[in-house]
This record gives sequence, structure tokens and C-alpha cells, in this order.
Amino acid sequence: MKLHIAVFAAVLVPLSSSALGADRVLVTFTGTVSSITDITDPVGVFSAFSVGNPVTGRYTYGSTLPDTDPNLALGSYKQSYPNAGLWITVGSTEFSPSAGEALEIYVDDNWPVTHDTFSLQIGIPELPACQANANYLIFRDLSDRAISGDALFLEAPNLSAFPVSFGFVFGALCGPYNESVTLKFNVTSVTTEVIVPTVSTWGLVITAALLMGFGTIILRRRRVAS
Repeated sequence: MKLHIAVFAAVLVPLSSSALGADRVLVTFTGTVSSITDITDPVGVFSAFSVGNPVTGRYTYGSTLPDTDPNLALGSYKQSYPNAGLWITVGSTEFSPSAGEALEIYVDDNWPVTHDTFSLQIGIPELPACQANANYLIFRDLSDRAISGDALFLEAPNLSAFPVSFGFVFGALCGPYNESVTLKFNVTSVTTEVIVPTVSTWGLVITAALLMGFGTIILRRRRVAS
């Protein structure tokens, strides 16, 4: 039984370290609506928006995620942990990720057509009588100086390094004409913040550490006795 405690602690400690969120970063951004295209909207979902509306948003990422793209000039990182996503709020309307949707982050280093690009995308849920199906955020440097090497940024992209910075919500609207609408916005600021563990998470870490210490002492005593 005592040996089981030590084994349990050995498993719990790395799990609690992951839950601690030490590699998680919260990124928030602001912007303004720059254009709304194809605004033939029979159900009125996008009719409340106009150029100049304020935009806010946020996403989280893990800085230690592995790159799943073997190409040295490209990076692909899928964020599948809880609360990963890309939220975009236009005025008072929030376009949030669907349950189970994963945030995908891509890095292009001096790639043809896209050049140096840091981009994020995620699906968003159904709205009343409409399917608004994608959120995007894009940072691009056509001079190919913003990115060096195939790696996920440890911080959010610096706007001064990416002259082209924008995001958009793409919606495939239901109705008699089945119109599509793209609401585009310019990014005006980006800030980062390391995610602070909750009290319950700290409790899990402390418990795991105590169990590990207790199990280690027991194992040492058993070895001495034998």
C-alpha cells in the first residue's frame, strides 16, 4: 500500500506541474473593424456591425508544444488543452470557440507568397439561424525579417515587426441567398500575460509533493530494513 502511494505521487507530480500552467501564456489584443464584405445578410446577424467598431480578443498557447510540421520553414502547433481557443468580440458580440474545437497556430518563415507569417485559426459555434464558422488572426512581414527559424514564439508577435496585422470572422450565413460575410479588423495592440495557477491547482501541487516525499522516506526505510 505504501509503495502504491509513492507510485501515485510519481505520476501526480508531473501531471500537477502541467496543470500549473507554467508553459501557458494568455494573449489579449484590441483592434477596430476595417471592412465588412458581402453584407447581404437576410437574417441580420452582421447588420449590427459597422466599420470603426471596437474589437477585443484573446487566446492562450503553450510555449512547449511540439512542432508537427517536418518542414524547417514551417511550424504547426495544435492547442488541444482546456480553455484553448481564439475569442473575438466585436462591440458586445462575442464569437467564441465551440466545445472541443482546438486552436491551431502556424508559423511561416520566408515562405513563398505568405513570407514571414504568424497565424491562428479556430471554428466558432452556430449562431441563431446562421453558421459563423471561423475566427482568424494573422501577423505578416513581407520583408521576411520578423521570423528566423521554425519555432513558436515564446511571446505574442510584436506589432512593430509585423506591418500587416489583422484578423477576421468569416460567416456562412443561412437564408434565401446563402450569403457569406467576412468582418475584418486591424490589430492595434497585443499584450501577453503568464497564466497564474489557481488556489486549487497549487493545492494539487503541494499534495503531490508531500506524497512524493512521504513515499520516498518509506522506500528508503524499507531498503535500510532489508
